[in-house]
Amino acid sequence: MFFILDQKTRGGLGKMKRFISLLIITILVFAVGFSVSAETIVLRYAHFAPPEQPIEIAGREMGDRIAERTDGAFELRTFPASQLGGPQEMIQLNIEGSTNLTTHSASGLGEVYSPLAIVDAPFVFESIEHAREFFRSDLMQDIAKGLLEERGLRILDASGMFGARHLSTRNTPVREPSDLEGLRIRVHEAESRADMIRAWGAEPVITPTEEMYMAMQTGLADGQESPFSWQRDNKYWEVQNYVMHTGHFIQNEVLVINEEFFQSLSSEHQQIIKEEAIIWADEVTRMYEEANAAAVGTLQEEGMTYIDDVNIAAFQEATVSMWDKWESTWGEGLHFKVVDREYNVLSPEEWQDY
Repeated sequence: MFFILDQKTRGGLGKMKRFISLLIITILVFAVGFSVSAETIVLRYAHFAPPEQPIEIAGREMGDRIAERTDGAFELRTFPASQLGGPQEMIQLNIEGSTNLTTHSASGLGEVYSPLAIVDAPFVFESIEHAREFFRSDLMQDIAKGLLEERGLRILDASGMFGARHLSTRNTPVREPSDLEGLRIRVHEAESRADMIRAWGAEPVITPTEEMYMAMQTGLADGQESPFSWQRDNKYWEVQNYVMHTGHFIQNEVLVINEEFFQSLSSEHQQIIKEEAIIWADEVTRMYEEANAAAVGTLQEEGMTYIDDVNIAAFQEATVSMWDKWESTWGEGLHFKVVDREYNVLSPEEWQDY
């Protein structure tokens, strides 16, 4: 069993939100004709993060560099903070070409191309370095080829790191999975994450990102899981008292471009965008690593109790029950190849050459 916030109502709202998103994009495309010259190529960049987050900051900087390197041939227009809908709405807009450049979590893309769901396996990466290594490997390149062939989306770089995700709760210090029994933990719209919460003995509460705070404020959820910097930036100390160093997921952010749009560009412009995407991923990683490192102190200063003696082995063992169910989705043996680093690491430039 799991809870979904206003499930029936959200179905209708989701359709309305998608209609509104398409209407906004249509207006944007129409308006562009009046605001830029006919020769200007507009990059419409959509993502979930608020304007002050590294994904948006690095995106704008990337747009400025692309404009400078192409003598103003490109203009980047951003749509942060899920303005155009949730993960699946934004992915669909990207597939349709209404937006041509977007940032998604790999778990979100896993909903439209299942092998990408491997990154939603808890504890599959032991460090940020391990995760970045995999996302620039030949194994990940093969997965990216499949996404391109099936959905018409080209991954420019998948190694931008949002960071490790950690549990927080309102009233319960957690050191063992058994401490979660009877609690409701918010997760985003990915069934594998809901299965993880179940494996730990809690009940998953699935809500959109923009409703996380409200779910905890109203008591719909007793806790959540996200990077330290996200918890700080959203002032979770107002609705949570305990933060646990679990590091169960290391989440990446994937920069994706619509393939039809990409192929309409000159080879010179394609190369510039690819080079700038590498810089984007490196900058996103650097900024989030700095933010996550600094955030723990802020959470403590604001009154949250930080628990760093979590029995990680017990949490890892509890999630083993997921493997049989998900292996058919990930691909046989893929999980162990990632964990055991059975892949070849490529340079960023080699990785993009597919």
